[in-house]
Amino acid sequence: METNQVKDESIEINLQELLYVLLRKAWLIILVALICGVGAGVFTEFFITPVYESTSTIYVLSKSTTITSIADLQVGSQLTDDFMVLIKSRPIVETVIGNLELNDISYDEMCSKITLTNPENSRIINITASDPDPEVAKDIADEFAEVTNSQTALIMQADQSSIVQKGVVAQYASSPSLKRNCLIAALIGLLLTCVIIVLVYKLDDRIKSTEDIEKYLQLNTLGSIPIEGDPKEARKKKK
Repeated sequence: METNQVKDESIEINLQELLYVLLRKAWLIILVALICGVGAGVFTEFFITPVYESTSTIYVLSKSTTITSIADLQVGSQLTDDFMVLIKSRPIVETVIGNLELNDISYDEMCSKITLTNPENSRIINITASDPDPEVAKDIADEFAEVTNSQTALIMQADQSSIVQKGVVAQYASSPSLKRNCLIAALIGLLLTCVIIVLVYKLDDRIKSTEDIEKYLQLNTLGSIPIEGDPKEARKKKK
């Protein structure tokens, strides 16, 4: 029981020492965190190209499909899955590229600009386009909805889907997030500074006090002789 108490006391003292060391260097930790946060903000603002998003929505339900039975609902869900695959097929993507005269963009690059989402238990497909130009992003999203509406009817030999809404020109960039980047950089700077301060403290094996002598050398000190410093500093301390 006594040994466990001694261990617990030593652990508690070590934690207190580490906390005291961090508190003494709090100014440095805050300074580094601020520098990292400001640096990330400057880099985000002036060196990262903002990207804008626009979303068009289509509703997948053929005229011959009703919503009066579970079988019809399953057919609608299967059609939605088929649409998700066909939207990024080469015929549709290349048609969009040709219609918008974006001949400098390859098939893979255009696919990377498109994100498809399907809300759960629905026949709705959201076509989200991203681009540095907000108007181009809107044109891409709208054109994909139009081409998908016409091409899938021919490919699947079914009725056309319905366009629920077209894209809107974004006023604000979707990425990068200035606040998020600044916060992440500040947190990283704060954590790294704390880790470095703790490592430097733990690797410093110099004896600085009588407590260190008793702790590391296991010797009792009979007394201590103060080192006389600068007389001017002594007078200042007295004042």
